[in-house]
This record gives sequence, structure tokens and C-alpha cells, in this order.
Amino acid sequence: MRLLIAWDGSVCAEAALEDLRRAGLPDEAEVLLLSVAEVWLSPSSGLEMMTTEIADQIERGVDETWVRIEGARARLAQYFPAWEVEVVVETGSPGTIILRRAQEWGADMVVVGSHGYFGMRRFLMGSVSQRVASEAHCSVRIARGRLEENGSEAVRLVIGLDGSIDSDVAIYVVAHRRWAPGTEVRLVTSIGPIGDARTVGEEKRAIEEIHLHAAEILRAAGLSVSSVMSFEDPRHAIIDEAESCGADCIFVGSHSSSLLGRFMLGSVSTAIVARAHCSVEIVRRASTAIWPAEDVVEDRIEG
Repeated sequence: MRLLIAWDGSVCAEAALEDLRRAGLPDEAEVLLLSVAEVWLSPSSGLEMMTTEIADQIERGVDETWVRIEGARARLAQYFPAWEVEVVVETGSPGTIILRRAQEWGADMVVVGSHGYFGMRRFLMGSVSQRVASEAHCSVRIARGRLEENGSEAVRLVIGLDGSIDSDVAIYVVAHRRWAPGTEVRLVTSIGPIGDARTVGEEKRAIEEIHLHAAEILRAAGLSVSSVMSFEDPRHAIIDEAESCGADCIFVGSHSSSLLGRFMLGSVSTAIVARAHCSVEIVRRASTAIWPAEDVVEDRIEG
């Protein structure tokens, strides 16, 4: 597995490193620990002075970033001793550099921290995190720290399902992670407010079938599974369930081609990222060894 971890030295970035311990990640992985040095340039009157000042500020910014990021490297070595970690420091636009590096390096997942705002301020998620979540070609984990430490390694997960291949892959990913005993998964599907009452019964039966197959896969992986079906707006249903069960992370698919016409998970994933109290992992299919081919996923879901 190839992980690109975007680290900026903030409290949120530190929480993101801690969050990785509850992400079910493998003991062995290739990691690119990336930091983009922030260089604030003050106006100068002369071209020569400005050139010298810019060069000096960039050099100081890069040097300071290297010093800080070594602490992050040490924490990763403590948490995941077998990980191969390469450290890179660049200057420029953080969002652009993270996306470019992830694409060039062939990352399976990008990990970024969130500002972690609560209440009404949850809508003010950092622009870098939002851009990476929306534009990355691989999976993205928006990492937030736990609201409360319960002293247990077991975690609570919520998976949003809509019958699409992308949400099937989210099931596959969770089932193939390494979770502590006692880890719980809640499957959530919302078909939104009732439209045509004549189709509700058919949709409920389709949801039950989707949840049944998903639960079989997850229980075979040793996970405890519960299911919820909702008629709320899916943006509210998934977030509300995550808050009610104290979830550590929400898993959702990205671009959805749903079997349930009134529930398009891909259209609400960015809203979930912005408003959730916990970490959110947007699962995208990629042509790497950790993802199964579509027919493999379909075979697993179909039993």
C-alpha cells in the first residue's frame, strides 16, 4: 500500500497521525510524508533586495519545515516500525503539490488533516483538504482526532451504501483492513424522502439484500455489523448515525452509479466530508494491487 501523508505541523496534522492508528492499515507500507513550506513574502522596494529576501525566506521556511517534520517521521516510526517512510519538503501551493505528488507517485490513498471545527463552524473545512478530497484520483482520508478517548483499540465505523460498485469497494476495503477485536460497523442506506409510495417496498427489499451481502462479508472478517435504513436526506442520515454511535470514521464511495435511483452517494460525499465530526474516507477505485477488479467485487457482494 502506498500512502501519501500531507503534514503541515498543525494540531490537525498531529491528530491525523494519531488517527492512522485507528485506520486498520497494514503493518507494511510505502509512505511519502509530504510537507509544503509556507513562505510569507513581504514587499520590497528594489528588485535586487526583493530577490535576496525571497531566497532567504524560502530557505528559512524549508529549513524550519525539515526540523518540524522529523518529529512527524519519528511518530510514524513509533506507530508503524515496518513502514518505509520517505520525507519530502516543497514550496508552493499545497493543494496543487499534494495532488501532483499523489498522481506522479501512484498513491493508493492521500491522508490530510481537517480543521476539525464543530457546530456551525464545521462548514468551514480547510480549502486544501476540500480540494484534495474532491480532485484526487485515489482514495482520500480526511483525518480528525477522536472526540473522546475510550482506552480501547476497537473502533466504530459507518459505511454508506447505495448499491453502487464504489460502495461495494468500500465494503471490500473495510473487510481487508486489520481491525482490533470488538470493532463495530454500521451500514447506512438512505433512499431520501418518500416519493412514489408504490416503489418503497421494492427499494426496501433491495436495501435489505445489499445489507445482507455486505454484512456477510464483514462478519467473515470478524467484524460486528448492524444496519440502518433511513428516509432522511442521505447527507443527514449518514452523519446523524455516525454521531449517534460515536463513529471513528465514515467510509463512502466516490462517483456513484447507484442501483437506488433516489440515492446517489457520490453526490453527497463532499458534504459528508465537510460536516462529519469524525474522520471520513472517500474510497476510489484505482489500478493498483490493493483494489480488486470490478468482477471480483461483484462476485464477493453477490456471494
